[in-house]
Amino acid sequence: MSSGLYHLVLRLPAPVTTRIGALGTVTLPAGWYVYTGSGGVNLERRVERHFRRSKPLRWHIDYLTTHPGVRVV
Repeated sequence: MSSGLYHLVLRLPAPVTTRIGALGTVTLPAGWYVYTGSGGVNLERRVERHFRRSKPLRWHIDYLTTHPGVRVV
């Protein structure tokens, strides 16, 4: 098992409007985004989770990675 920080690169080819947890409805312009997270003791599992489209919405980033207009690259 490994631990540490990781970066996800997200591509929004078009503007995205979505609800993000307690933040409410947010509109993000098209472009590239970088998310930095901490993997704890299960870094590989955490990163793999971000690539799944179907998952419980636990963290704010989950609302983006499950949106059909967002691509995790």
